Amino acid sequence: MFGPERNALLVALLALVILTMVWTALANQYEAYLVSQQRSHTQAQLAGYDNALVISLSRRLVLLQALWAWTEAELATHGIIDQAEFEAVAGGLFETSTGNHAIWLVPNGIQSYVFPPNEPGAGVDLLHTDPPEKALDSLAALNTHELVVSLPEATTGGLELRSRLAIYSQSHFWGLVTIAIEPAGRFCRCRGRSLSIIA
Repeated sequence: MFGPERNALLVALLALVILTMVWTALANQYEAYLVSQQRSHTQAQLAGYDNALVISLSRRLVLLQALWAWTEAELATHGIIDQAEFEAVAGGLFETSTGNHAIWLVPNGIQSYVFPPNEPGAGVDLLHTDPPEKALDSLAALNTHELVVSLPEATTGGLELRSRLAIYSQSHFWGLVTIAIEPAGRFCRCRGRSLSIIA
């Protein structure tokens, strides 16, 4: 049998082990609670940013639709697109928001009209590119008659997202209108822990 001192020591050790286990369990539960609270807060915050980013991106896609409407009206009334008029209209659209890289008119799939002027890519055939996978978005716009937004890709100027819309003149395919924009970059500015969307 153990003496009273030894029994007291065993009871103290047992109490210490039990308290350590209880403390660890409580600490783990509290940590899980804090993680859950932070996750909920972050999800709520990101939902607002997600909505703002969608609205910001939608504003830029409206530029594409505006140029598409102008082009169809020009083709219906004049049968051709005047380079100077294109530059004036595209320039006005281009300046309405930040994050725009280039606006193209692409008759018969060939990049011909561009704003800002001298942007690289003139003469590129968007319907017959090498590798052929690069033509898929342009062909999708032609075949579906709907707005097609490509996945962002890395360029020398950073990430770039291209959107395309087919233009028809007298029920025949005339070409495409394309806009290249930054998918993030200027849309979002991070400052420490806060994120703001630039319209």
